[in-house]
Amino acid sequence: MEIYTNQQVTPAGKVGNEVQLSRSGMTLLYIAMYLLFFIGGTLLFIYIWDETSFPGFDRYVRQHWMGAGIWLSVFGAAFSYAILQWTILFLLTDRKWNNISWCFSWRSTGFYPAKCISLKHYRLYLSLPGLLTGALPLIHGYCTGNAHIYIYGMLALLMGSSDLLFWVKLRRFDAEDLIRQTSLYRVMVICRHYGRRNRQ
Repeated sequence: MEIYTNQQVTPAGKVGNEVQLSRSGMTLLYIAMYLLFFIGGTLLFIYIWDETSFPGFDRYVRQHWMGAGIWLSVFGAAFSYAILQWTILFLLTDRKWNNISWCFSWRSTGFYPAKCISLKHYRLYLSLPGLLTGALPLIHGYCTGNAHIYIYGMLALLMGSSDLLFWVKLRRFDAEDLIRQTSLYRVMVICRHYGRRNRQ
């Protein structure tokens, strides 16, 4: 996964670091995580709740991954993730519609802030949708034996994996720094504490 940072000076004379995720690297991440969830997640679930054998694995895959319900789970995960992402941005950007931008492509789709926001608020935007729509349903489905909620949680967590990766990359910056996003997964971090200009 190619993630790079480029230090620049903004037009206002402030020190800024451009941080970006590679689109090709994100595609490889999605494929790797899907295979991990499909194989590892299925084996883990049937180890606890079903027969640990090839017929048990085959029956689980046919029933939950190849049935008509998987498309409902995909649509539900994508819709709930997008709605939660938009709601969080709406609350963090002064409750104005024009402060939210939309990006749609075959590699990545989602909302992002069209105005500068603080990094502490940007971290909420990156982490909350994946945790609330992905991690919590996954844990709930695993603990209760509900395979449909379990798969829904895995799919939502897969959709939020690049957001969570971006959150990890931005941890080294100060919470009071400003984020100016130019496109999905490409931001300029404007440092407010000028004594820390040479951060690596």
